[in-house]
Amino acid sequence: METKSFVHSGFTFQVESGVLPALALSHLPGKDLRTAERLLDRFFLDLLMMAQSTFGARFQQMQEPPEFVVQADGLLSLRLKEALSEVTCWTYLVSSIPGIEALVRRLLPYKQINLQVVKTLEGLHQLPPGGLVLIDAFNHNGKDSLPSLEGLDHLVVRFLVDSRRSLMAEPWLQDLIIPIKCQAKAGITTRQTAARNLLDKAMEAALFSRYFARCQASHLRWRTHLRLSFHPSDPHVTAILDYDGEERVLQAQDLKRDIPWGTIPSARFRDVLGQESTKARLQGYLDWLKDPRGEPGLRACVLSGPPGTGKTHACEAMAGEAGAPCILVGGSEFLNQWYGESERIIRETFASLQKYDAAVMVIDEFDAIAWARGQSNEWSAANQSSIVGTMLRSIDLLRKGPGRVLLLATTNQYERIDPAIVRSMRMGEHIYMGLPTTKDRHAILHGLLKGLADDATINEAVTMTTGLSPADLVQLVDRIKQATAGDVHGISSQNLTSALFNLRRGEVDFSRPLSPDTKQRLACHEAGHALLAYHLLGPCSVEHLSVIPTASGALGAAYIHQSESLDLPDADFIKRRLAVLLGGRVAEALSYPDGGPSCGAENDIKEATTMAQLAVGTWGLDPEFPMVSLDALSPSLQQALAPRLLERIQVWLQDAEARALEELTRHKASLGILVQHLITAETLHRSDILAILTQADPGTSGSNAKSPSRCT
Repeated sequence: METKSFVHSGFTFQVESGVLPALALSHLPGKDLRTAERLLDRFFLDLLMMAQSTFGARFQQMQEPPEFVVQADGLLSLRLKEALSEVTCWTYLVSSIPGIEALVRRLLPYKQINLQVVKTLEGLHQLPPGGLVLIDAFNHNGKDSLPSLEGLDHLVVRFLVDSRRSLMAEPWLQDLIIPIKCQAKAGITTRQTAARNLLDKAMEAALFSRYFARCQASHLRWRTHLRLSFHPSDPHVTAILDYDGEERVLQAQDLKRDIPWGTIPSARFRDVLGQESTKARLQGYLDWLKDPRGEPGLRACVLSGPPGTGKTHACEAMAGEAGAPCILVGGSEFLNQWYGESERIIRETFASLQKYDAAVMVIDEFDAIAWARGQSNEWSAANQSSIVGTMLRSIDLLRKGPGRVLLLATTNQYERIDPAIVRSMRMGEHIYMGLPTTKDRHAILHGLLKGLADDATINEAVTMTTGLSPADLVQLVDRIKQATAGDVHGISSQNLTSALFNLRRGEVDFSRPLSPDTKQRLACHEAGHALLAYHLLGPCSVEHLSVIPTASGALGAAYIHQSESLDLPDADFIKRRLAVLLGGRVAEALSYPDGGPSCGAENDIKEATTMAQLAVGTWGLDPEFPMVSLDALSPSLQQALAPRLLERIQVWLQDAEARALEELTRHKASLGILVQHLITAETLHRSDILAILTQADPGTSGSNAKSPSRCT
């Protein structure tokens, strides 16, 4: 099979002829064949990246760059042959010389003798894609004297020239001519082997152009994949292109059917529970959109924050409140693996906003399309630069539009967005939507539980759900409703606590039942955490205790209450927190003096070590260690201080372990009672823990806590 040689990025690529049309059918939906050259550049880059990721060090250790051989699989070659046999095309001969028509009819393939002779090029401009145009050029000697080809890019054009003059043709013309032998007396001969072969290739190109146009009209493309083989002793990397079938290409009209394209959302600000500060920040945009005399142009804002905080919902409510059409698009919907396709989608989407007098465009997960160009690797840098550049130009063009367009973007990773996009006069406005405050949670839970729970239960839910996002709160209420379906007494505090624990715990792993001995040791471990938190952090610091294995790999858990306020922990709090972290290990050692603690304290020791390292080497809370920040020191100084740092970390951990042992020894009886209740119930909540420990040791309830949590 005929091959063509290419050189790209210092590597040589030998590509079989059947590969090129297959790549065009796979990677050029919605385009014409003139973009095939750029397609090859992208294909070679992808092939190099695939080889490096597949073969790794073996590929990089080659002394000389290997040569790539790209072949078409047998099934792919067969499917291409079948595809060309499915279509027919016309051949147009532009000539006024007698005898040329008869010669061309004899030279053309037998099945493709749909020949039409015309005198001039006029009328050929309206022909459909996929056709062969043969132009008599016997009387034309140079480029300037050749007929004009403007408007015939969708056809395959060849020039019939005298074989003697073909040797003098300019290099740019060599691929476009078909030399025909001429004799002075006999005229044009019929023995034209070379001309017949060139005509066959030209007809094959025309048939492929016809088939390509059919796939374009039917929105079809081929699915292909590469298989690579390489051995360091062989200087060749073999790439086999396989055929996987056909599929329909997603069109813009399909995208518009899947999303609320240009419709007015039903959501309003009243549907956004909580987030009062965000709604206040958006009020200025709302007034501008609702004012028909508002200054035309673009206003833009980025909403960032943790997942589940209602960013997209707030944007839709903004459009609904303004009564403006909303175009909601995910950032990943702009991305396309074909060269230049992402830029086209961006341009067309932004251009569609020009027809609205007032509109809101929401780009969800904005970082997926607008991530900083400096974060790109060498393979994707050019592509991402082109995408970001197109985005910047599209944003700037909207500023000059006739209507009022509000561009809202949401992201969980604001720091990843390219600085050129979020600078002033583009999308410089930034609204942070964090986790809901106490006031926000009260508004959300009151709206979700209205008529289902009394005020006391809602207030308790507000206290217990610190750190949960609005999406978590919605899921929590859904679980409560499912658990209490048909209950005429409404939602109780017990229903709330159970649902909250199930949400935090996650899925249960029923495939790993605990043996009685393991369950006893695990209950002792978790009870040690709870008892120390009760006495050192406050009676209400423990939310749940569990000895039920979960799908995440945890065998048990003790959930400590999170403080909603931003505190500055001092050395005393850090030491108490370290004692709580090591409480499980110490409780095991106290209850099992012969065997000692188990390996279940791995995460506890890791977290305690990290906290102690920060206290000593970053926060400067150890008076016996230099008050320096290790991160600010050079590597040599860090290495010099490492032994001393390790020594002080060990002192902090040993002191915390000693304090935990002292507390647990003092309350050993309470520890035993709590262990037994946990083994029996497998799950204990805050009210259960308070009742057990208050009854077991009523005189010392949280007496050692410096700032005990107030129970609600």
